[in-house]
Amino acid sequence: MAITNQVDEWDSTFRSVTDKPTKLPNGNYYYSVHFSGHFYIPNLNLRRSPFETLRLPIIIEGQDNSLALKNLGVVLTKDNTKDALVGSYAEIDGYKLASVGMQPMVHSYGTSWGLEKGDLRYSAMEIAAILKTSPVASLVIWILPVLIVIGIVLLAPSLSGEYTDTRLAIPSTGLLTLIFLQQTYRATVPALDYLTFLDWLYACGYLISILTFLLFLWGTNVYQSANEREKSNAVMRINKIDSVFQLSALLALLLASALAWWA
Repeated sequence: MAITNQVDEWDSTFRSVTDKPTKLPNGNYYYSVHFSGHFYIPNLNLRRSPFETLRLPIIIEGQDNSLALKNLGVVLTKDNTKDALVGSYAEIDGYKLASVGMQPMVHSYGTSWGLEKGDLRYSAMEIAAILKTSPVASLVIWILPVLIVIGIVLLAPSLSGEYTDTRLAIPSTGLLTLIFLQQTYRATVPALDYLTFLDWLYACGYLISILTFLLFLWGTNVYQSANEREKSNAVMRINKIDSVFQLSALLALLLASALAWWA
């Protein structure tokens, strides 16, 4: 027997608990082993990170040619006599064990390994553990800081158009803060060829900050170029456009978040 998705063997154990297979009343054979080691996840999906659901499979397979289905017809089956499939400490830091299930499989390598016996197939058993992050912890640690920064930038247009210096400082500071937060987040996840849910929030924050800064540049130029008699009208015009921008940016953020979650 072998574990096909094991990372390495030097620090792993695989030993028999029973001396030999025991024949059960129903005709099946029972054989117990103890194993431990490091395993990799073949398909790692982090698109909804930091709200992650990981599926960690442990695939046990009979790889000796004599155990091929075409030879002895050895088939691995589930043990339905026990409720627990994992030990008390079978968890990963930062994740909670949601469920564990077993699924029989048949692995075909598409070759007879030079034995000229056709395509040899082997019985396998997949023990899949479903691990999930805490929604509350993910929200507080990762989502809340981003929303706070974006919220401050979105509230900046509420300042009257005459406070030009203060308005210009807020989106630029928010942009730098978002960059720092994303660099901290990306250090905790592996290199990916797609954007996660949190990455999309950062991207929206970047865009909102840049557009807010450009809006404030326009408002500053309009206010400074107006004479004293026209300044009150200029402020009213700036404030009106700021209100439209705030609502549009908020709706765009909600839409982008929904698309990123369901994409």
